[in-house]
Amino acid sequence: MQPANEAQERPFINLFANLDSSLHKLINTAAVKKKYSTDQPVVWQGDDAKGLYWVETGWLKAQKQAVSGRVQTIRFIGPGETFSEIGGLTEAKHPASVIAMEPACVWLVGRHRLLELIEKHPDLARVMIENLAQRVHYLSDLVEDLSLRPVESRLARLLLENAESDIFLRRRWTT
Repeated sequence: MQPANEAQERPFINLFANLDSSLHKLINTAAVKKKYSTDQPVVWQGDDAKGLYWVETGWLKAQKQAVSGRVQTIRFIGPGETFSEIGGLTEAKHPASVIAMEPACVWLVGRHRLLELIEKHPDLARVMIENLAQRVHYLSDLVEDLSLRPVESRLARLLLENAESDIFLRRRWTT
């Protein structure tokens, strides 16, 4: 990964959209960038988390794999979106693998630098807490979907939710 320098174009990060632009710049300056090819893993389930990631370009998928080999896609991650928020805040292991679905450019700000920024800028902590709360809600809905709804109902809901999305055709959905 290459350190971000001042001459480079800075990626937009949805999570930090409402923060002061100077803080947004500090976060970008602390980040390093790496490019991934299609089907290349960005992180593996069970590996030590290094920090907070966000996607500049391309689409990724986060998936859990059971010991039996069964794989469940948890979410799709696109430009401007973040992942591994918990890895940015704790010394946790990655709960899921994240794999590039197409060529992608991903940025990482290391845990220690992120924690320094949070300590100096409480607004950063607030937006990360809000994001984690939304993620818990999403995962709770996913558990309900997978455990309480039949495949036909899940498919119908998926089609209705994505009927007008141009991104829908680019994703590889699983039931």
